[in-house]
Amino acid sequence: MGSLVQIRRDSVVKDDNIQISNTWQPPMIGWVKVNVDGALTTTGMAGCGGIIRDHAGNWVAGFTCNLGSCSVIEAEQWAVYRGLQLAWDLRLEKIIIESDSKNVIDLLSKSGNERSSLLVLQIQRFLQLNWETKLQYVARGQNKVADALAKEGLTSTRRFSECPTFLEAMVHTECLGIILH
Repeated sequence: MGSLVQIRRDSVVKDDNIQISNTWQPPMIGWVKVNVDGALTTTGMAGCGGIIRDHAGNWVAGFTCNLGSCSVIEAEQWAVYRGLQLAWDLRLEKIIIESDSKNVIDLLSKSGNERSSLLVLQIQRFLQLNWETKLQYVARGQNKVADALAKEGLTSTRRFSECPTFLEAMVHTECLGIILH
């Protein structure tokens, strides 16, 4: 099966004083998107989080994970791993992993390297399972819900089968293409 890497850039289109910015974009019918992110405090405590949504932007599942102490790149990698793990547990067959960490997307798109960490090798094994996966880099503006979940992961480890109330407005406006600053 394998993975495909696509890079999308956040852009602003100006036309007659109207500005349209890219926000989260839904996947094609039959696919789900797993948006993930890592977070790090100034004291080095880390968390990660992610959201899975269907082609209509509907909440499928989400997660937060307190990671203790690690680097930001490790937090981003843990976010990808936990997102893949949740999608696999839900038996989803066609997934797009989106992260705003270009370094992690680039690293994961390379074939197995004997110098890769165990976590990177585990992620690459997950990507080779019997499902269709794609890896995509997205701008931070397209990853706001995952960012909020990652920050929540600084203090808690949870799985959400329904959208938590503190995220309802953000998820709804993101699906409508509205940008909240």
